[in-house]
Amino acid sequence: MTAATVDPAEAAEQAVRRYCGWHVAPTIEETFRLDGHGSSVVKLPTLALDEVLDVQVAGRPVALDRVQWSTNGLLRLPAPAPREFGAVVVTVRHGFEDATDIGALVAGIRDRSTNMPAGVTRKQIGDVSVSYGGLDERGVRLFASEREALAPYRLEGTP
Repeated sequence: MTAATVDPAEAAEQAVRRYCGWHVAPTIEETFRLDGHGSSVVKLPTLALDEVLDVQVAGRPVALDRVQWSTNGLLRLPAPAPREFGAVVVTVRHGFEDATDIGALVAGIRDRSTNMPAGVTRKQIGDVSVSYGGLDERGVRLFASEREALAPYRLEGTP
C-alpha cells in the first residue's frame, strides 16, 4: 500500500494502536493467541480488560470460574501454560469506552494527514521550517506531543 492509497482515518487509528501496542478505544471483543512461558500468569496486550469470554490452553478449554484476571490485563490460569508458541488463546472484551481524549487525538491526526500537501513531509523557506508528520508507507507518523498524550495508554515494552 502506498501513502497515496492510505485512508487517513484508518491510518490515524493504526498509528495510535501501533504506538500504544493495543486497541485503546472503544471497547471491543478481540481474541489473542499468546505464547506459553511455563507460568500460570499471562499478560494480555491491554490496559483496560473488561471481561474474559473464553480461555483455551494447548487447545483445551479452561473453565472461566477457574481463571482470575485484573483490569490491567493480567490473567492467572489454574495451571502453568506449556512453553509453546501460541499455547494460550484468550477472547476478551477490552478497551476504554469513555476515551474522549483518544477520539479527539485520532481526529486531529486524521485531519492533519488529510490536509497535508501530497508527498510533502517538510518545507523550508529561509529560516522557517514546517514538518507535516504525514503519511508514509506504514501510515501516519506521530508528533512528539501526540506520543506524549498517548503515553498513559502505552503498554510497557512496546517498541
